[in-house]
Amino acid sequence: MRIEYKILWVEDDTSWYGTTKELFTDSLEDLGFKLIPKRCKTFDDVKKIIETDGLKEFDLVLVDYTLSASPSGDKVIELIRDNPILTDILFYSTNVEDVRESMHRLGLEGVYSSNRDSLEEKFNLVFNTTIKKIQEVNTMRGLIMAETSDLDELMVEIIEKSLDSEISFEIKTYIEDKVEEFQIALKAIAKKKDSKEKIKDGRLFNSAHKAKTINKINALGKTGVEKFYQNYDKEVNSTRNIFAHVKESYEDGVKVLISHATGKKEVFNEKRCVEKRRTLINYRTLLEDIRNKINSFSPPKEESNSKDIKIKIGGGITDSSTLFVLGSHKGADVIVGNNGMAFYIQYKDGKNDKAVMIDKDIDPKSITLNSAIEKLGI
Repeated sequence: MRIEYKILWVEDDTSWYGTTKELFTDSLEDLGFKLIPKRCKTFDDVKKIIETDGLKEFDLVLVDYTLSASPSGDKVIELIRDNPILTDILFYSTNVEDVRESMHRLGLEGVYSSNRDSLEEKFNLVFNTTIKKIQEVNTMRGLIMAETSDLDELMVEIIEKSLDSEISFEIKTYIEDKVEEFQIALKAIAKKKDSKEKIKDGRLFNSAHKAKTINKINALGKTGVEKFYQNYDKEVNSTRNIFAHVKESYEDGVKVLISHATGKKEVFNEKRCVEKRRTLINYRTLLEDIRNKINSFSPPKEESNSKDIKIKIGGGITDSSTLFVLGSHKGADVIVGNNGMAFYIQYKDGKNDKAVMIDKDIDPKSITLNSAIEKLGI
């Protein structure tokens, strides 16, 4: 679902730009969209952006006719169309007749005109027109999601029937083998990746894992955000899962999306779309705020609570040194150390001391507390 609406705005009056931008922002927020404006003051500013990316990222261009210390707005539009760039343009002036005369004289196409005093009203009209074009892309995306969801459901139905047929043994064996192969492959992939690589791999670390990790960050970093995962899972993930695996139906003339898996229904109308866009904007703002707070966190300590210890490895006692502490488990530290020959992980609580050697191909810094606990079997 597209929630950002990006505009290039050519306006040299800072005060008027600021006031009018707030009005546009409020109008779009009411419809569940976030305005992303890029301001230029002169002809040369626009020329630099065109040379960089050809205005590809913008949904609309707003141009003031009168620009101080710069060629007028019609020259800016002429530059845009000469490249050629076919993005819609809203051309405005205190005297709208100057705009229209200039458009006719230069033969400018695909340009809306407006008086400066009525720009907000005209902007809203143009927005509603251009957003339909943008949403057509999302309509196709939704169509693809719906069709692939139906095909997936059809394949599941076929496989389920085969498991109740004369070939059930062969199909069940095939499924179990494939699941086992996939689990082994994932473990092999996981061993070769550090934590930063793992979080980017959807097979190892899905959206729920990411949201739960944000929960952990909030708890450790004291960001002031509570129950992030529970709310995010309810308001974002659950709806996304419904939209990804649904069939369409109509009840009393209203389009309803019905989950293949649970039968849960989601009413699909403009009001619901506005609500969902607002929810997505709110979560983006919240996550950006958390990201900014994380920037103030201290870097990790390479060595903490270092001490000389003795551990049992291979039946002998070897003088060893703690490199760093992964964390605490059941009241005792889980550490990564080195005995002069190899790295190891160790748990030592005075009763059930355990140590396990680390594979030489694994970076000790990539080991997490949870993976260490699993390897130690504690």
